Amino acid sequence: MKKNYLLVIGAAVMLFVGMSSCSSDSENEGSAEPSNFHVRNVANSGCKTWVGAREVTRSLDATREYIEYKALADGYLSLNHVNAMFNCEPGELKMQATVSGNEIRIIETEKQSLANCICNYDLYCEVGPLGNGNYTVIICRDSYEGEYARFNISYKSGLNDKFDFNINNDDYNYVKTFSGNNQEDLIGTWHLLSSMGGWSPRVDYSPGEITVTFTRNGEMKVVNKREGQQPFPTATYKYSFVEIEKSIFTGKPETVLSIDNGGSYAELYRFSFDNEQGVLYLSQEAYDGMGYSLKKLAQ
Repeated sequence: MKKNYLLVIGAAVMLFVGMSSCSSDSENEGSAEPSNFHVRNVANSGCKTWVGAREVTRSLDATREYIEYKALADGYLSLNHVNAMFNCEPGELKMQATVSGNEIRIIETEKQSLANCICNYDLYCEVGPLGNGNYTVIICRDSYEGEYARFNISYKSGLNDKFDFNINNDDYNYVKTFSGNNQEDLIGTWHLLSSMGGWSPRVDYSPGEITVTFTRNGEMKVVNKREGQQPFPTATYKYSFVEIEKSIFTGKPETVLSIDNGGSYAELYRFSFDNEQGVLYLSQEAYDGMGYSLKKLAQ
């Protein structure tokens, strides 16, 4: 009888432990009270480095984009968005935030875009208070739906980490991977090497003279240092991928790059990638259309 009694106790203990472990899993999801949640100590560095008509070539390390985050003693989370790109004359840079369950959305906005150049800024804020647990942090631009990046954190005392835009690639699903070995994609900064179209001669460009940056949220940021701003001016454009029924190059259905330059219609480009040379080729889907070659900035 004694042995049976001990077996019953052992089974009950194991059942209790199992139930506790199951409940602890759900408790790992962090939570915050929306009515008490707010942003404080918002600040920015001002323009650190600008990209415009007289800019000298800068190293990638000087403009590498990442977010430093850490837990503060009073339940707040600090975030420092290093080298966020905005207009040189943004009027005012704002950071706002909202929380829903364990999802934290932070929106970064500029009031206006008055200059023909782009600056790198460090944007800082603190959000909370938060309970211990797991959260998804989503960085947005212009609206809470304009997702720019997302990453997961486990909030607790001592948290001190970094999200690196060049390393963390969980949110690359928006971009179609087009290299042969699936290791390269459109995201990143490219130097324009050359352009040619119709009967016009080929034009070659110096490294850094014109750069094109494709971001995760469908933005194409162009920085043009040339007089006359040819072949396309410094600006931020929208890009996406669309399916066309028939390419003028192959005569078959194809996925092409659609670039909205603010005109009455978007321009469509067939794209291909030289994996060995790290060169992107864009060919406009139009007879006598423009073609471009771009080389990715070394990382």
